[in-house]
Amino acid sequence: MSNQIEAINLRPYGSGGRADVFLGNLRNNGIPVIVKFARDAHLPQVRRAFLREIDIMSKQIDGMVRFIAANKTAQRPFYIMEYLPGGTLAGYASRLQEPQLRAVAIWLAKTLSGFHFKAGAHGDLKPLNILVTQEGNLKLGDPLGNGFGLDVLFSPDKGGTEGYRAPEVVMGATPSVRSDTYSFAATFFHLVTGRPPVDGQNLDPSVHGFACPDWLRQLIVLCSQPDADSRPSMNEILRALQGESWTSIYAQRQKDTAIAGIFVLGLATLGLAALFSKSASA
Repeated sequence: MSNQIEAINLRPYGSGGRADVFLGNLRNNGIPVIVKFARDAHLPQVRRAFLREIDIMSKQIDGMVRFIAANKTAQRPFYIMEYLPGGTLAGYASRLQEPQLRAVAIWLAKTLSGFHFKAGAHGDLKPLNILVTQEGNLKLGDPLGNGFGLDVLFSPDKGGTEGYRAPEVVMGATPSVRSDTYSFAATFFHLVTGRPPVDGQNLDPSVHGFACPDWLRQLIVLCSQPDADSRPSMNEILRALQGESWTSIYAQRQKDTAIAGIFVLGLATLGLAALFSKSASA
């Protein structure tokens, strides 16, 4: 194991898509930790995906559960991460006040933005994968061992959790950063209403008779658009939460898209010019 860190007193904690999870203690100081073992590690594709999960955890992305150590060469690869005894955010559904909902939205958008930049799509965002510390802080993790979008290699429906997965994922598409945006909306539907969403459901809380701050209702509706390209990115969500209007945000997106199109067209033109020049000199 890296740095000779060892966990002892392992006892079953849970089981997920392709991992067995144990609660234990670090041998050197007794601190409680979670240890996650790959299941079916003899299957090359399972082992490969689990090792990639270790690589993602070891990046120490801001807002993620703290990675402690791993053994990638063991017969059953495993890694150790911090144990957060505060439960998951699902336990606080329908109990959060508006300032708390805004704080969660800002934190989650920042965390996912960093995750997308360093690791790509998460693929299984939901309140059960948001852990709470004793101090009331939040950490993005995976307490039951489903991985971060990596089960797409083995799942016939390409991953995600029913109700929180985007329509395109339901139809078989691989999770993307924009499908994470849909899951962001589904997560807040659950936090506002106290009810887990259902695949294909309208996620506007007001449609179901639940009160919701207008800024959050608008955010949920925009993030749950059926067309993935119409959904905002995490950076655009942050801009909106910081007070910028959606009209301004989408106008800037159209401008950036037009500039990118001109740039690509310019490259193509240069390529053709070089080709014609080469033909003329031949």
